Amino acid sequence: MTNAFWSLLKEQLSSTPPELTCALELLKGIKESHLRNEIEETLDMDVLKQEAEDGALDVPHLSHFILNLMILLCAPARKQTIQKLKSITDPVHLLRGILPVLGQMKMDTVNYIIRSLRPYLQECSIKYEQDKFQELLNKQPRGLAGGVSIRTAISLRPPSLRPRRECFVPHSCAAPARFGAAAQGRHLLLAI
Repeated sequence: MTNAFWSLLKEQLSSTPPELTCALELLKGIKESHLRNEIEETLDMDVLKQEAEDGALDVPHLSHFILNLMILLCAPARKQTIQKLKSITDPVHLLRGILPVLGQMKMDTVNYIIRSLRPYLQECSIKYEQDKFQELLNKQPRGLAGGVSIRTAISLRPPSLRPRRECFVPHSCAAPARFGAAAQGRHLLLAI
C-alpha cells in the first residue's frame, strides 16, 4: 500500500503539467504535525509552571514564540497588526493586544469554513425543502388541488428560506396588460 502511494505521487509529479494535490496535502500534514509538536513542547503547562516557580520563566521568549506562531497562522490582513504587537515590551499590554487578535483569527477561520461549506449547505437546504414539500403533498389526498394553494405551501417556509430572485423584463418584450406600460424594461422582484 505504501509503495502504491509513492508510485502514484511520482506519477503525478512527473505528469505534464504536474498534479500537485497529493504533494501539497503531504506537505500540509508534515507542517501540521511539526507545528503541533513545537507548540506542545514550547507551551507545555507543567514545564511552564515549574519554570515560573523556579523564577526561570522566559516571558519575552514565550511572547516572541506566540507572535511568530500567530504570524504563521493568520490571514494576510492580520500580519501588520501582529507586527505592531512585537514592539510592545510590557507583558500585560502584550497579552491585552494578543487576545483580541486571537479572537479575530478565530473568526477568520470560522468565516473561511462557512464560505467553504456554503455550497454544500445550500444543496442540503434545497433537498430538505423538496422533502418537506413532498411530505406536504403526500399528506393531501388530492395534492395541492385538495385545498392547499401553492402560495400557501410556499408561505409555510420560514422567511429566511424564501429566496428572492430578480428577473429582468427587456424593453423589447411586451408586458402583459395587467402590469401596464410602466412594467416594461424594469426589474421585477419575485419571491418564489
